[in-house]
Amino acid sequence: MVLQAIGLKIMKGTAMTFSKYKPGKAARKHPIYNFETQEEVALRMRFGNLEAHPYSKLFPLMDFVSKNELIYDIEQNGAHEDVILFENKVLVRWDYFDACMKAVKEPQLKNFDGEDPLSFVISVNLQSSKLDASQRAWAAAKLAAAPAGQ
Repeated sequence: MVLQAIGLKIMKGTAMTFSKYKPGKAARKHPIYNFETQEEVALRMRFGNLEAHPYSKLFPLMDFVSKNELIYDIEQNGAHEDVILFENKVLVRWDYFDACMKAVKEPQLKNFDGEDPLSFVISVNLQSSKLDASQRAWAAAKLAAAPAGQ
């Protein structure tokens, strides 16, 4: 079927979902799939082991369109915001860090030096104008459901 050839499969009824599509050789030559530059390999070797801190996961990630706009902006203008680390994990600005990796630009890292990392994450993210009311409610529900002390 034609749709299966491009990575789509028909489910029962009329709904369609993406299957695990693996690009062929020609597609891998596209810049999106080209991870062979020395600069990118060096960047991934240096920062590729960083993970998101559990506190940063309390807030939703950027949507696809916004993330791609951020990647493009970083490619054009460079990385100029600090990514905050705590316990060798990204505490604040995980999306920005990930966009820097995809744009092949070195992020500016700074260690958290305050006393309460959870309050810091909540403060930074709730003050963000990027979150709408439903996203704030989602984060509040995650915070309320989190075990005490975590």
